[in-house]
Amino acid sequence: MASEDAAGVATQELLNSQGASLGVAVELVTQTYDYLLRAAGGSQGGSTAIGV
Repeated sequence: MASEDAAGVATQELLNSQGASLGVAVELVTQTYDYLLRAAGGSQGGSTAIGV
């Protein structure tokens, strides 16, 4: 989690580089969490799990 005043893009880049430095396969996603939920069919509300 990032603090409320942290820049979103900078935080994403930092987490991406940290994961990559540990050898974790990461992908930087530019869509918002809400967009991803809607795309997965979760626009009706409630809890939605996105499978990988």
